[in-house]
Amino acid sequence: MPMMQAIAEDIDAIALTDEAAIASERDRIRGLLFTGHNRISAELMDSLPNLEIMVAPSAGIEGVDLDAARARGITVTSGGDVGSRDVAAFAIALTLALRHHIVPSHDFVTSGAWLKGWPAARRSFRVDRVGVVGLGPIGQAVANGIAPLCGEVGWWGPRPKQLPWKRHENLMALAEWSDVLILCARSGADTARMIDAAVLDAIGPKGSFVNIARGFMVDEDALIDALRAGRLGSAGLDVMVEEPARPDRWADVPNVLLAPHMAGVTTENQIGVTQLAMSNLRTLLSGETPRYMIVDGHRRLSGRATPPVA
Repeated sequence: MPMMQAIAEDIDAIALTDEAAIASERDRIRGLLFTGHNRISAELMDSLPNLEIMVAPSAGIEGVDLDAARARGITVTSGGDVGSRDVAAFAIALTLALRHHIVPSHDFVTSGAWLKGWPAARRSFRVDRVGVVGLGPIGQAVANGIAPLCGEVGWWGPRPKQLPWKRHENLMALAEWSDVLILCARSGADTARMIDAAVLDAIGPKGSFVNIARGFMVDEDALIDALRAGRLGSAGLDVMVEEPARPDRWADVPNVLLAPHMAGVTTENQIGVTQLAMSNLRTLLSGETPRYMIVDGHRRLSGRATPPVA
């Protein structure tokens, strides 16, 4: 008998990696709880004839074949904007650390360089133009939080929205305009390597790039080359193509600030997205509409499901 564990008082769970357990219980499985990195293929869906809902506690769902889910009438939900403020705060922190030279300033003190003289003046962030790529819940939280501190906020996304910041014609136009470019766009097959060498060169040798979205959305080799060659001023990355990242890949890359995919990893966020996931499972299985359903590749909020406590 496959090992099963209770994840709620009325819901049993089988690990997605336990193929034998899934095969033996395939007719009983009505819901899947997965992370954005799990690959949920059409073949897996076909192997579960009674599958009704797939629930991710994360905002990203790039591993799901959404066309296959739609064709089979399977509901897909995400973590929505539960952790958007935490992720936005981390993006702003990375941005300010880069533009205010926080890490080099620390090194200046601890290396003894301060004993020999004072550091050079830096450019004021209050004149910087900040471009935000993707104005979903995280992008809007970034724009709202950073607007009072910088010179101007601009943005680009595939769909116009009624927002107080200028929407640029395309990604390249935004990159050319920006002193700082922050990637907040949703992840998906159509966003792979959207930040390429041309975009990075448009940001320029005095500009900064920040990514709190997904690593595969950036041409990482081009990013490393741009930093080494000085064509890009600096970068702050919470996400990388390979995770966990190999230390040797980044050890000699200059002007980069790295974090281990932790922007949304707070106690409050983990509690909130877990409660939302459990609520969505129970809600759909009881015949109601869950929150943060994915429709045509985009989140749609329904208020009928019980919201999370945190």
